[in-house]
Amino acid sequence: MRKFTVAVSRAAREYVEILEAVLIAILIALSLIALIMLARDLLSLRLESPLTEIQIVVSDVLVLVILLELTRSFIISSLDGERYLEGFVEMGVIILVREVAVAAMEANVSNALMASLGVALLVIAMWILREKVQVVRQERA
Repeated sequence: MRKFTVAVSRAAREYVEILEAVLIAILIALSLIALIMLARDLLSLRLESPLTEIQIVVSDVLVLVILLELTRSFIISSLDGERYLEGFVEMGVIILVREVAVAAMEANVSNALMASLGVALLVIAMWILREKVQVVRQERA
C-alpha cells in the first residue's frame, strides 16, 4: 500500500508540474499580448488626447506589470517552493476583476477579454497552488 501511495503522490506532483509549466507559458503569452496592446495604445496617444485615453494607457501598463510579476513569482515559486504566492494570486484576481469592470464600462471588448482570461488563469493558478500543498502534505504523511 505504501508503494502505491508513493506512486500516486509522484504522479500527482508530475501532473501539477506540467500544469505549472502550461500556466507559465500562458502568462508569458498574455504578457506579450498586453505589451502589444500597450504599444498600440501608446502609438495612438497624442498630446491633445483626452484623459480617458491616458487612463487606458495607465491601465495597460498596470495590467502588464501585474502579468509580468505573476509570471516571475510563479516561476520562482515553482523552482523554490515558496508559499507566498497564494496571497499574490488572490490580489491579482481582485485587480483583474476591477479591470474587467472598467473595460466593460468603457465598452472595450479586447481589454475585457484580456482581463477575463487573466482572471480565469489566476483561478487555475490558485487551484494548482492548493493542489501542490495537498500533494506535499500527503508526501509528508
